Order: sequence, then C-alpha cells, then structure tokens
Amino acid sequence: MSNMETMTLDEIEAMMSQLRSRRKTLKASGATAQRKIVTLAHRRERLMQQVHVLDEQITALRGGHRESPPTSDPRRSRRNPTDVTQCLEAIVACVQQHTVTQRATIVEECHLTPANASLYLRRLCEEGRLIRRRETPATTYSLP
Repeated sequence: MSNMETMTLDEIEAMMSQLRSRRKTLKASGATAQRKIVTLAHRRERLMQQVHVLDEQITALRGGHRESPPTSDPRRSRRNPTDVTQCLEAIVACVQQHTVTQRATIVEECHLTPANASLYLRRLCEEGRLIRRRETPATTYSLP
C-alpha cells in the first residue's frame, strides 16, 4: 500500500473501489473473511480520514471558501479563436517533439477531445503544416 499522504484523490478513489470489490468478494467466505472485512473497513476509514484532511487543506488554501466543482468537462467547452490558435500550435509542437504522432497522443498531451483533435489535425493537414499518413492499424501525423 502506498503512502496515503502522497496519493492523489483519483488514486484514493481507485483504492476505495478495490477495497469495496475485495470486501464484496470476501463476504461469501467464512471467519477468515470476516477478519479481512474488518481490516478492509479500517483501511477504508483511514482513507476517508485522509480525504477529509485533504479537503480541509484545499479549503484552507482557497481562503476558507469552497469552490463548486465544474459542471462539465473543461475540454468540451467552446474555444475562442485565440484558444484555437493555441491548440493548433500545441499540436504542431507535440508532433515536433514526437516526430511521428497518433491522434491519441495529441488528445492526451494537448487536453483535447478526440473530435476536436481530429478537426484540428484535418485543418493542419489542409494548411500543409502536417502530413497525414494512413498506416495500418493507425493513422499517424508528421511534419512536412
């Protein structure tokens, strides 16, 4: 088990999911399973305490007021023309860094939706700033 103080909230949630799954599996067993369930419950409680501490630290860092979580995926918001230009430049930089790049890499590194990445890649190819290579099993992009 990793150090709970250095875990991200996603890692904590993943671990809690694992613990729930293990608890469900172990419930069907006998007395040994009951001991394991108690141990898992204690671990879950410690994780929840750590989450509570992290929440308090975040609140304190924000000046004592809680921000509401975003209602939608920030990658799916409409972009103004300046953002589009920045996205196009980020894609070109990503392709420069990797020499040959797939759309999935661009989606991940440039924080775009797959649809937007496809749109921007098509635009860059039409402008002659990128070359599209249809190779099996995946299409790749490179600089001209």
